[in-house]
Order: sequence, then structure tokens, then C-alpha cells
Amino acid sequence: MTNTISHGAVAARESARHGDGKFGEQQHTSDNITLGFAGAAEDLPDVKRELPYSWYEMELPSSRHRKYVPVKHEGTTTVSIPQVATEQAPAAMSVRKRGWRSDATEYEQQFRVIDGQLYSQHIGDEAVGALDDVFQYASGRSEGSPGYEANRWNAATPPESQWSVMQKMQDQVSDYVIIDGQPWHREPEPVYKVESGGFYGNPYVVVAEAPSDGKSTASDNYFTADQYDEALAYAQANSRDDAPPRGVEEANRIVVADGFTPGSTWSPAPRLVYQEPEWDMKGQKLQTAFNQLREAIATVPGGITEDANGNKRIDWSKYTDEQQNHYKEFVTKSLGDGVFL
Repeated sequence: MTNTISHGAVAARESARHGDGKFGEQQHTSDNITLGFAGAAEDLPDVKRELPYSWYEMELPSSRHRKYVPVKHEGTTTVSIPQVATEQAPAAMSVRKRGWRSDATEYEQQFRVIDGQLYSQHIGDEAVGALDDVFQYASGRSEGSPGYEANRWNAATPPESQWSVMQKMQDQVSDYVIIDGQPWHREPEPVYKVESGGFYGNPYVVVAEAPSDGKSTASDNYFTADQYDEALAYAQANSRDDAPPRGVEEANRIVVADGFTPGSTWSPAPRLVYQEPEWDMKGQKLQTAFNQLREAIATVPGGITEDANGNKRIDWSKYTDEQQNHYKEFVTKSLGDGVFL
């Protein structure tokens, strides 16, 4: 059974931008949003599209029925994508790429910066496509689940709610903006990465995407776009021989636009200098190395905080996983060595 109703934009704004009323790092509460940086902003309305969707509710199909069953409902909802003036999305970076397919051609991937995030017209090696294609992504999540009755393997699952279907449709386009009538997608910052080379090869440098898990910085084999020479030096330092490491051809290196700071959209590793822990470390050698790490950690801005009781704490999101593990290993070895911490 199907019931048809029209909803319009039922709380579409609240479900946009990951459902918290935010886009990037800034709060936007009006129907028009202002993005970007520097200079007077131009307010542009969101680009909206009315799309059909469906969901199920448990109902009695008629007065003669005694068992509730999933009943399909249909309606329309407004899906919106923020629109940004070109001058409020300045060019940030570009890099020449070639897709992985055998028939792929070279292209130049452009990046623009909005609210401290980068946007591109490519998702990986694939072009974003036309605006209709983007709204079609939202339509791909337009049918709610009817749920499932209990069986011998699983408990009963209720139908997916009307709000959940609407939110999923909006979430499908939450990483897009419209610039000059064209859709752009939020993308990681291009960086240089030193690959290990495996068991027998030497390290080499490639163009990659900046990693980010929010819990720690990137590992120390990632370098910003203005650190190509440092990436080569890192590869050479970790090489098995004196042969120069393989790098990136100059024509394929990352180009940084004036005014953009590489590394501003992700967390590069702090380059701390200290002696790493060794399995047989003890005594003065252990404490000297531990103190080196402690002093290095204290040099990172915002890395050490102090609470109301005067207790100092380390914000591990500003350090690499390896640095955190080294600190823990030093603590464990110190305790085993009978040191009073």
C-alpha cells in the first residue's frame, strides 16, 4: 500500500552539512551562507532541488486487519547544496595527474579553499560531473528500508524513519559546494609521501593525499607541498645505499597558489629530535633519551595543556602515533627500571 504526501523542505537546513548546521569549521545559521576568506563576501542562496523519496511506517492496512505491516509512503523533500561566489573560493593548489586506467589521459586537478577546506572538481581520478549527477547521488538514497520481521537468526528491525531517509539524501551531497554554477567536492590536500620501497627497494617520493584521522598527526613520511626537498632528504636518509631516491618529475609536482599555506588543512607531523627507545635501554641512558623526548614534546605549540589543578596533559592529536608509542615505551621502561615518575 502507498500513501502520497508532499513535504517540501522539512528541516533540510538542519540535516545539511553533517546534520549539525555547520559547514567546514564555521557556523552558518541563515538561509544564505558566507564562505571563504579575505574581503567582503557575497551571499548566494543555496542551490536546491525537490526530489522524491519514500519511507515505511507500521500501520494497519484497513480496519479489518489486526496485524501491523510496513506501509509505504511517498513524498518530496528539498536537498540543498551551498553556493559560493568565485572570489570567495580562491585558488589554492594544482597538480597534474593521470588516472590508473590504461586509457586514462593526463589532467590538471585544481583545488580551491573554502572555510579552511579544499575543494576540487575531481574525486580521486574521477570527474565530479554535472550538477544533475550530484543530485542523482542523493536520489540513490531516497528509498527507506521497510524493516524486517523477527526470524530464527535476527530480532525484528523497525522500518527506517522518514527523517532518516531525508537526512541520508542530504548527507549524500554534504561534501559539495557550487562555484560558478559547477559542483566541487571536498578533497584532501595533495602532499608528498615517502614510500618505503618494500623489502628490497629503496624509498621513493610520490604525490599523495593528506591523511587525517583526528586522533593524531600524519606519520613523519608525509610532507607538505613546499617540503619536496625535505621529502627527498628523508627518503635518502632511509635508503639502503647511496643511490639517489626516485622523486617526482618537476612537471608533476604540486603547485601552490599565492596566499595559500600548505599544511593548513591537515596535521603534518612535528619533526622531533630525540633518541628512540631501545630494547635494552636502562639507567642513565634511558633517562637521557626520555628527557630528550619530553623536552621535544614541550616544543610543539599547544601540545602541553594544564588543567585547573595544575596537572599537565599531552594533547596526542598534535603528535604522531609513533611518538606517542615511544613515550609510553619510555614510561614502561622507566617503571621497570625503578624510576619514581
